[in-house]
Amino acid sequence: KTSMTTYLVLVVRRDNVVGDALNQLWRREKRELMRPLKVQMGMDEGEEGLDHGGVQQEFFRVLMAEALDPSYGMFTMDQRTRVSWLQPCSFEPLYKFELLGLLVSLAVYNGLTLPVNLPIAFYRKLLGLKVKHLDHIRDGWPELAKGLEGLLTWQDGDVGDIFMRTYEF
Repeated sequence: KTSMTTYLVLVVRRDNVVGDALNQLWRREKRELMRPLKVQMGMDEGEEGLDHGGVQQEFFRVLMAEALDPSYGMFTMDQRTRVSWLQPCSFEPLYKFELLGLLVSLAVYNGLTLPVNLPIAFYRKLLGLKVKHLDHIRDGWPELAKGLEGLLTWQDGDVGDIFMRTYEF
């Protein structure tokens, strides 16, 4: 136990990875979050889950698969492009999104690559940059980008009369 105090230790069950991880990160101090991460996974099943690197990888793989699953309610996925995006009007509270962001930053801080497929627009928003060109949405919504490009290049009369579409948000 004493040797583990220099680490941020997360003990999670395989059947509730996201819930256990979020509950253990809730109200942690910054100094605790800056410690190297150690994960104990599957302890209820009697599995030896002490982390020497491989358990971290599996933990984040399982965590992201569960969190990005549309049935969890936080993200939606485009079946054609396999790109995830925030679920519009999600019933999940904002603190869950913040804690998931904290978990992603813990992975990056600990040098792990995550199995996440998000569009360029998402990363631009994280960096505080504007999404203002069609190239910023093309990887996530190629049909929308193609349709908007078609509207921009249309030169034969009024777009509204030809396509019988209006812009609504």
